[in-house]
Amino acid sequence: MALGVGPSAVARVISVIIPARNEAAHLEQCLTSLRAQSLPAADFEVIVVDHRSRDGTAEVARQFTPQVIGCDAPTVGAVRNAGVRAARGDTVAFIDADCVAAPTWLAGIRAALAEGGIAVGNKYDAAPDVGWIEPLWLGTAVEGRVRTTELWSGNFALARETFLACGGFDETLVSAEDVEFSSRLAQLGPLYFDGRVRVRHEGGPRTLRAFARQQLWHGFEERELRRRGLDRSTYGPSVGAMVGLLLALSAPLLPNAPRLGALGALAVFSAAAWHLDRQLAGSDRRALRAIAGLYVLNVVSVSARAVALFLRVVGQRWSGRPKSVRANPGSVQGGDSSDHCGGDSSDSTDA
Repeated sequence: MALGVGPSAVARVISVIIPARNEAAHLEQCLTSLRAQSLPAADFEVIVVDHRSRDGTAEVARQFTPQVIGCDAPTVGAVRNAGVRAARGDTVAFIDADCVAAPTWLAGIRAALAEGGIAVGNKYDAAPDVGWIEPLWLGTAVEGRVRTTELWSGNFALARETFLACGGFDETLVSAEDVEFSSRLAQLGPLYFDGRVRVRHEGGPRTLRAFARQQLWHGFEERELRRRGLDRSTYGPSVGAMVGLLLALSAPLLPNAPRLGALGALAVFSAAAWHLDRQLAGSDRRALRAIAGLYVLNVVSVSARAVALFLRVVGQRWSGRPKSVRANPGSVQGGDSSDHCGGDSSDSTDA
């Protein structure tokens, strides 16, 4: 049974949008979970936006849905916007290719939106074999209904009309596009995490090295978010860790190298403790073992984000982000990315 066989333009149809780049290993499981939804097939469509994949992602997608779009735009925000442009439903729901939706995910979205709010979503449920890093770092999915200020781009939904009115994702941001979008969306009304909106994340980092790479990517737009007035709890610790790393790395070239190196390391460890304190503020008391593990993750996180911050300060751009991309958060309605996205996807697209 193909997904996405609903009417072309009717009310109460949910358009599920999946951005995917080299996700052949995960995408089949994601699409299988959508095929098993409790919501009737006529009430939703599935759109896979293939972002320069080379591993057969598009071929996997076509086994489940006819709506596979090729997109050569430089950022994931532009890829998600391309999916919205192709959507036929009055509601758009976002899920990442490495996530598995609960059977009642779409029904839960419909029920949660009916209770009010501009948008609904949730954190992720961790995969059973994901290890200790992601559950400890991200926590668990919310039960019940809790107001939030930030939606997670791999699990949220809202009216398509609202998405367009808000301007869509900022296509210039390499990462943290969901943070920036949430800040604009929250000006229109309340956002909620809802326990009925559940997905399981299969692609979480299972090693400290993978976690460091993830944090490097997340931290790449830290400075830009700060410039826009979005006060992230990670910015101050990232600055402190950057100063510490620079001091430690330059110590061998300066007098009193051992002392300066120790001082730099102390700055990094202090920055990690600073962010850990922010993470624990207002939360339930955790076991000492969990706090110790969380501190280790904070050392890795602030160090990786410090490197990302330094790269941005010296003008480094993330691979795939050309200088010609302009700041245009409203381009979902036909801006820059529309020149790079649309039509059938092909895995021969250059990376």
